[in-house]
Amino acid sequence: MAEGARPSVLRTGALIGAGMAGYFLDGIPGLNGVYRSAIMVAGIALLVALSVYEYIQLRRDAAQILNSEQEYMDRMAQFLDNNHHVTIVTRRGDWIKHGSTIWHRLVSRARDGRLDLFLIRRNRISDQLARMGANVFYYEHLGLEPNGGFTMLTATNLRKVAIGWWIAGRSDKRKLQIYYSADDPAVEIAFSQVQLLKNSAARHVDCD
Repeated sequence: MAEGARPSVLRTGALIGAGMAGYFLDGIPGLNGVYRSAIMVAGIALLVALSVYEYIQLRRDAAQILNSEQEYMDRMAQFLDNNHHVTIVTRRGDWIKHGSTIWHRLVSRARDGRLDLFLIRRNRISDQLARMGANVFYYEHLGLEPNGGFTMLTATNLRKVAIGWWIAGRSDKRKLQIYYSADDPAVEIAFSQVQLLKNSAARHVDCD
């Protein structure tokens, strides 16, 4: 389940409405069993439709809007406050600031061989982390230009993903969605994408 999930006011209202409708329908003597069943089925279908709509809206709106890069970095530093293996799929990795808390946590992972980094092309960040021991890959030749990226934590019986992306047309705002369940579809998709990238991305070669 995504972080920030809240009970649905819409669904709660629908349940109350369905209960009231059932109460009033029960008091109509001329309503035979067929009509009652049809109304009941229609009510159940409506509740299912509302639940699906709520789920879609929750996935779309539950992500936190972050108004500054520092706020984004603080949340990601908190997400990385553990000893799990880290896999980062990003465009350039500009948010990995040298000397920041994030940087030190990634350097620690790299030295232990527990950091995989995927970027569009080679840059200073990839060179430095590769020298520290990170497994670095480039995917420029694949023609991918994502509007964001994701960071995945893995350990025994554990898989978590933080997905961040820019809000269209707003260079000062990002969204960040964190998924804590390994069974979540977003986590499974991220895991599958990493497997594909490992098979097709170009591995870092230090030319120095």
